Parts: sequence; C-alpha cells; structure tokens
Amino acid sequence: MAFELVDLDRQGTRMKIIFVRHGEPDYRELEERSYIGFGIDLAPLSDMGRQQVQKLSKNPLLSSAEIIVSSAVARALETASYVVCATGLPLRVEPLLHEW
Repeated sequence: MAFELVDLDRQGTRMKIIFVRHGEPDYRELEERSYIGFGIDLAPLSDMGRQQVQKLSKNPLLSSAEIIVSSAVARALETASYVVCATGLPLRVEPLLHEW
C-alpha cells in the first residue's frame, strides 16, 4: 500500500490530500474467465489486500481526513468501504477517476 501526503495552499485556503492506493487485487477468477480490458476492473481484493486495507483503516493519518474519494473500480471501492466503515467518513465515488 502506498501513501502520499500533499499540502496545497491556493488563495490562502489550505488543503491536505492523502493519496492511498487500493489493496492487492485478486485477478485469478477474471483470468480464468478470460476477462480483458475494463473487465479486470471487476477484480475484488485478495485476502492479502483485505489485510492491507484493515491495517490502512487504523492509520492515524486518516484521523485528519474529512471525506473519502474513490474511483468506481471494484478494488478501489472495496478499499474505500473498509476505510469508511472504520472511520465513519462520507464516501464520494468519482467515475472519471481511473487508470489511463
């Protein structure tokens, strides 16, 4: 899991953004069914990915967060759902936030 903290100061308004990468995905079933392209966006988290996200949910850096923003990709939404359940923060899903 990767974390990155970015401080922005625009027109006197400070904003802190915490970037978090989703947990490890499990592509096995999708590969067995020969999913390609955007079909791989349906991959859920692996058991290891769920463990990573449970650890992430306890990160003290998240205590300063006000909202969780996630892409609509399954692995990102599953990651966000763990964080939302642990923190009680609101979730905003951004469909245009995805890999290029």
